[in-house]
Amino acid sequence: MIRAVFYAASAGLLFVVAPASAVTIRASDSGFLPPAHELFEPLQADPRELQYALRAVVPVSDHSLGEAAMGDYLGVYRWTLPGKVSYFQISIGGGVFGRFDLAEESNSLLVSDFYGNLPFDLRRDKWSFRFMAFHNSSHLRDDYLAARGGTTANIPGTICAVGCL
Repeated sequence: MIRAVFYAASAGLLFVVAPASAVTIRASDSGFLPPAHELFEPLQADPRELQYALRAVVPVSDHSLGEAAMGDYLGVYRWTLPGKVSYFQISIGGGVFGRFDLAEESNSLLVSDFYGNLPFDLRRDKWSFRFMAFHNSSHLRDDYLAARGGTTANIPGTICAVGCL
C-alpha cells in the first residue's frame, strides 16, 4: 500500500500542468517539417533543455566553471486531429553541453554531455502534453582524465519522460 502511494506520488512529479501559450496554429501548418516549438514550448528553467547558451557557473567550491550549450528541435510531421485546436506532432532533437574549467590557463574541457530525443507532442485547445524518449551520454574529456590519472568509463542512459504543460 505504501509503495503504491509512493509510486503514484513520484509519477505525479513528472507532470507540469499549465495552459499553453496563445500561438495561432492553422490547419495548413500540418504536414512535413512544421515549426518545432508551437505545440509544446521549451521549458525555461531547465538547464538541460535543448538550447543555445553560454553560462558561468560558480559552485560552492568557488572554482569557476563555464558551460556552453548547443541544441534544438526539428519538427518532423504534424497531424491535425478532430476537434477544436487539436494537433499531434513528432519531432527530433539533439544537443551537446560542454563544461569548461575557467580557473585554468587553458580553459580545458572537462565534460561533454550529448542528448538525443524523440518528443511526441499533443495539443488540445489550451493544453499541451509531451511524451519523450531520450538518450543522454556523458563523457569525461582527455584533459580531465590526464590531470587525474583516470581511465574512461562510458555509461550512457536512455530514459522515457512524460510531461504536460
